[in-house]
Amino acid sequence: MRHAYEQAHDLHKLEKRKFVELLAETLDEICARGEFDRLVLVLPSRSLGEVRALLSPRVRRMVAHEIAKDLTASTPTSLKRALAAVLPPAVVSPA
Repeated sequence: MRHAYEQAHDLHKLEKRKFVELLAETLDEICARGEFDRLVLVLPSRSLGEVRALLSPRVRRMVAHEIAKDLTASTPTSLKRALAAVLPPAVVSPA
């Protein structure tokens, strides 16, 4: 039996799902406008799987690399170091 004050859904999970859906839609819109020719996805493992399932075929074709890590708390230096460890130098260093 469910308690009267118990939430039926985890609000954090619902918001995360909305964000992932919005991300996939936004990437599709940007891709349709031709604003990128390759894409590097960096997300925690579970989110990466969720995004991958929602990406349109045209965006999936543009995915050059996937990195299953949570780098949100990284400093710019540590972010660059983490990306350099898995990506070619031309991808990490801005042109």
